[in-house]
Amino acid sequence: MEQNLPLADVLAVVFARTSGSPLSQETVDTAAEIIAKSAGAGVSLMDGTGRGVTTAASGPVVGQADRLQYELGEGPCLRAAAHRVVVRIDDMTTETRWPRWCERASRLGMRASLSVPLVVGERCLGAVKVYAVEPGAFGDREERVVGLFAEQAAVLLDGTKSSDDTWRFGERLTAAMRDRDAVATAKGILMERDHVDEHTAYAQLVHLSERDGKPLRDVASSLLRTSHAEDREVDVVDR
Repeated sequence: MEQNLPLADVLAVVFARTSGSPLSQETVDTAAEIIAKSAGAGVSLMDGTGRGVTTAASGPVVGQADRLQYELGEGPCLRAAAHRVVVRIDDMTTETRWPRWCERASRLGMRASLSVPLVVGERCLGAVKVYAVEPGAFGDREERVVGLFAEQAAVLLDGTKSSDDTWRFGERLTAAMRDRDAVATAKGILMERDHVDEHTAYAQLVHLSERDGKPLRDVASSLLRTSHAEDREVDVVDR
């Protein structure tokens, strides 16, 4: 059962909630950049037969791209999981590895991808991947940051004891990644109020989430309530 959720939008806050060490500004900034560049993200797990299954996806295109890999038996996500290596595609239209998958994925509008294995000890549980519509969207910095997310996600997944636990993990991710519209609106408020770009606005939200120990959606909702209250006060004064 595949679940649609805004996985990319919560990369940075996952680090803040599960990592024992403070986030560096570079990590926060890079996570914000990945989110801005990403056209979708997801998590694939390997079943007992070595087949992949998408347990979380940010949208239907991600699910389609993943299913093509499973059907064809080739692709960057499968490679990442099978060989425990980071796999980056800079441009699917010129990529010579996995030509059948790249050709079909590019038809879906995808041009670049980054796949990182979910490794715990000697086991590889699957892979997390991020897609982009622009070629060359991901580099070494993005590899490091998605790698941090993969490490934390692998630890959480390793605690699951059954397929039901795995789906509950997906449900927890869904709950953690809800209210994307609120986060987007909060970013817009910060951009207008502080005269900053989208990357900086998102980094500010993540910083507040880490500092206060609150989920990103709660930080965004609090900002929205404050903004609405201020708007009502202004409206009363104008009248």
